[in-house]
Amino acid sequence: RLSRQPMPESGGFALPQRLTPLSAVMMLRRIASDHGAVLDDRRRGDLERDIATIERRYFGPENIEVSPNGELGELLTRWSTTVRA
Repeated sequence: RLSRQPMPESGGFALPQRLTPLSAVMMLRRIASDHGAVLDDRRRGDLERDIATIERRYFGPENIEVSPNGELGELLTRWSTTVRA
């Protein structure tokens, strides 16, 4: 059985227990809403582009799924660390 405890925190945010494209988008949107004001315009744009890229890649007409756990985990860790800094 899988435990329901969140994964270890990464820069102030608990990474989702089950890392999926949807949970990654949800976490990035939460970062944008909770911490978007502390990001400069360039970083806010980068965050929105990362969200759009995930949505297009995993939910768009192409649906080109690429190893989500590694790639998405690195992306979430990077953004979580960025907003904490």
